[in-house]
Amino acid sequence: MTANEITLAEFFQLPKQMVISTSQRNYNWNEEHHRKLWDDVIRIARDESIAGHSMGTIICIEHGILPKAHIPRFLLLDGRQRLVAVSLLLAALNKKGCRHVDQKAESYFGKIHDLFLFNKDETGELHYKLLVEGNDQKTFQAILNGKNTLPSNSSWFTTTSSFFEGMIDKTHVDPDLVAKGLAKLAIIPVSTDQYYEKPGQVYEEITSTGLDETQTSLIRNWLKLLRTP
Repeated sequence: MTANEITLAEFFQLPKQMVISTSQRNYNWNEEHHRKLWDDVIRIARDESIAGHSMGTIICIEHGILPKAHIPRFLLLDGRQRLVAVSLLLAALNKKGCRHVDQKAESYFGKIHDLFLFNKDETGELHYKLLVEGNDQKTFQAILNGKNTLPSNSSWFTTTSSFFEGMIDKTHVDPDLVAKGLAKLAIIPVSTDQYYEKPGQVYEEITSTGLDETQTSLIRNWLKLLRTP
């Protein structure tokens, strides 16, 4: 089990795929959540005294759940709404032409398409850093690919994407400023390997990091499902 804080930029740049299963609960973020994310990103981008801003813990499981591939694949247990929202904001920036490349590459988002949305050397499903299974998969992928024509069925992804594109347009904020704020976001990815670790021990170690009751209940339920006979 690993749990270390890293920047969102570092997390997205790693060659990997996070998979969101159809068995997880429905998305419940609304415009208030999206606006809070937007406001936080703009605030920390403008405030040079803020070095970083934590988005909390991302919980995932590697191996034994998903078909094996030559890049790491993780089943995302908690954090999907945060990662999807950030991905859709990145897609909006990409669509609006943000191509900021700074000398301090570790502090600013560069080529969004190649580094943060896609595994550029992969094809098929592995091409996507974040894979959403189920009926909304085509809509999500169409948005990431910058397509103007989306599948007819409206979804949370369409609404969220429209919100971020609208904020970029109506606030006239420099997309590079938004990218700068995103680069200050940090998360704590907590991952475990089902093949090599005991579920009970993993649960004790993860909960000792101070997660809230909702997160610990989620971990407990998943570990019960993953327990080997």
